[in-house]
Amino acid sequence: MSVPDVGPALEPASEPAPDPAPEPALRCSVAARDLGEPVDATAPRAVSWLAVVAQGSWAADATSRLPAPLREALAGAPLVRPLLVRPVGRQESGTGVLLAGTLPGRTWLREVDAAGAADALAALAEPGSPALAAMASGQDPGLGRRSARPAVLVCTNGARDACCAREGRPAAALLQERLGPRRRGLFSRAAVGADVWEATHLGGHRFAPTAVVLPSGAVLGGLGPDPARLADAVEGTLLGRTVLEGYRGRSTWPVHEQAAETAVRRHLAVVGVNAGQDDVVVDGSTPVDAVSGRAGGSWRVLVRHSGGRTFRVLVHRSVMEPGRPASCGAAVTPVVLWDSEVDPDPAPGVYVGL
Repeated sequence: MSVPDVGPALEPASEPAPDPAPEPALRCSVAARDLGEPVDATAPRAVSWLAVVAQGSWAADATSRLPAPLREALAGAPLVRPLLVRPVGRQESGTGVLLAGTLPGRTWLREVDAAGAADALAALAEPGSPALAAMASGQDPGLGRRSARPAVLVCTNGARDACCAREGRPAAALLQERLGPRRRGLFSRAAVGADVWEATHLGGHRFAPTAVVLPSGAVLGGLGPDPARLADAVEGTLLGRTVLEGYRGRSTWPVHEQAAETAVRRHLAVVGVNAGQDDVVVDGSTPVDAVSGRAGGSWRVLVRHSGGRTFRVLVHRSVMEPGRPASCGAAVTPVVLWDSEVDPDPAPGVYVGL
């Protein structure tokens, strides 16, 4: 199969990147914390992730360095989220590309070495690319090699938002210390390991520090300014524990389904049932007619638990004023709130349709 010549893996930066951005008068993460904005259902939507290793400083729109044919191809695959990554501390890396799929029970994570990065990106960029089509549906594209070691991506792009650099970099460094390669001994703290990367843009600057755990697609944030709180949440997620504080949602689902999934996790936690990342799975949703007093939209979502229970969740969306800036220097916008009513099935194992 031939692939178009897209040149080097990345386009050269057009100008020196202002990394980090100047400190704003009001930092968005401080405003969100002061307001007490919930993080529920704020994960960016992505069934697959494409992370390209790019050393050095980044511009605000860092993915503009991706080859033009690949950017055009990705425009037609909105459920594949591209971003740039670099090793924590900007160390050298033999990895060129990371690819991950987040579908529950069918997750995958692949690595392409630096020497093969240009060919892999070209394969994704070719017209009608079967590899990109696979990723767009959450399937394994077969590029590079499978990796059994999870990856943790922490947003640190100060050129995009000052909070991401100020709060993201200490969190990335702490996660690297806890989870990265190390000399293990009798008193080693870490029970799990992961490859930790700095990343360009995960969405939700105001929840800095924020991270995504791959391949599950679990997005965490809103736990600053202490980086240890995010590190604890990431470790808990990797260990399969029920993590609720700072849980923004699973990128696999649209936001109303993320809200339902989180509500079921909270319900299970109250009754003492474990809800690890693949224990709770969304099984579809339908919009419902406007509910009295609910102007923002409502959905009925079906959620399944690995123990056999099924939950019907009625989800309502609303907005709250006053708002906060979604990012540093942005205009103030309303806060989106989610209200979920969880209705479990009357008996374990009984499947109740929408």
